[in-house]
Amino acid sequence: MTDRKDETKPHQAPGRDAAADPTPGAPPASGTPAATPPSPEPADVAHKDAPVAGEAEGTGTKQYTGAIENPILRVDDLRVAFDIRPRGAWPWTPSKKLHAVGGVSFDLAPGESLGVVGESGSGKSTLARAIVGTIGSTGGRIEFEGEDLASMSERQRRAHRKDVQMVFQDPLAALNPRMTVGDIIAEPLITHEPKTPRKEVRRRVAELMERVGLLPNLVNRYPHEFSGGQCQRIGIARALILKPKLLICDEPVSALDVSVQAQVVNLLKELQRDMGLAMIFIAHDLSVVKHISDRIVVMYLGRVMEVAPSKMLATEPEHPYTQALIASVPIPDPVLERQRQRPVLGGELPSPMSPPSGCVFRTRCPKAKPDCAQGLPPMLDLGGGHRVACPYHEEPSVLDAARQSRRAG
Repeated sequence: MTDRKDETKPHQAPGRDAAADPTPGAPPASGTPAATPPSPEPADVAHKDAPVAGEAEGTGTKQYTGAIENPILRVDDLRVAFDIRPRGAWPWTPSKKLHAVGGVSFDLAPGESLGVVGESGSGKSTLARAIVGTIGSTGGRIEFEGEDLASMSERQRRAHRKDVQMVFQDPLAALNPRMTVGDIIAEPLITHEPKTPRKEVRRRVAELMERVGLLPNLVNRYPHEFSGGQCQRIGIARALILKPKLLICDEPVSALDVSVQAQVVNLLKELQRDMGLAMIFIAHDLSVVKHISDRIVVMYLGRVMEVAPSKMLATEPEHPYTQALIASVPIPDPVLERQRQRPVLGGELPSPMSPPSGCVFRTRCPKAKPDCAQGLPPMLDLGGGHRVACPYHEEPSVLDAARQSRRAG
């Protein structure tokens, strides 16, 4: 969805969602988030990794991304599976299990931004929705401030819902077309804090609209009157009206133009800094995730392949899957783009209804060995918060050959 309305609407404020980023120091509209300076190294307190966990109950090895002291969120061996009935099957035919998330564990520190990347079908959105509570989990724990959300009933969990909010992928589909922008943003506040005076609700809505870069006088307009970037700003305002402690962004910029992506990403960074939010940012684009995240988790077929600080993961990837993801990003120089070598992944993403035994990536991995099919690989600690689920990560890769040829040239 393009943002042409940003340039043509008479009520549009100058410089908003069109040519300049509303936040100071943002990249120009013609650039991409990858062109912005890299994020500073995250604080040490956010990456004090504990030893790798031991064996999980009957499942192999837990894939911890590292333990953090006093985390705001702790996900422990989270599993999500769906019952799928074959097409045309008889009513008494037993359903099959689709394993969307298979044993994911990580900790998130207060104020930290955790990026989650992986191709379609890797379980990123399912992981986010299980944490928020829109879908149920089939195993594991989701501890938010020490309380297990996964074991709570719907009524018990409702009390914690205001502290964990979500920004969805499709900005227009996530908004009720029959409600005005003011009603959409105010709805969570009225639901969770019904005793708030109406005047206070209007004041907070206007204040938050201005904070996310929207004019408060647009409060009575409907979603279809806004562009994609503006609709995503409305979704962000709706998620922040309750002042949550954790914000989960499920591919919030994938449906937007490149210039608007930079604006929304910089807006989220500024809001996180000012409000002290912990954030989980899900995306396909590694350059976007690197720009906004302190750490990055790489997922494949519902499992964690690698986790590291953002700059370390972009410059020193160890897992073959991470190397393939980074190698797929085109280089702006056409000469280097034609000369460089890329890892070739054979086959397609396996079905989550029948995942491969052992390492789920072994069917496409250029480093796969016969013993990779025997059991889940352990999450190896490489130091500095860098962990990888591959015992053969030290073997030469195509990325190493590409780096050597580039240096020789």
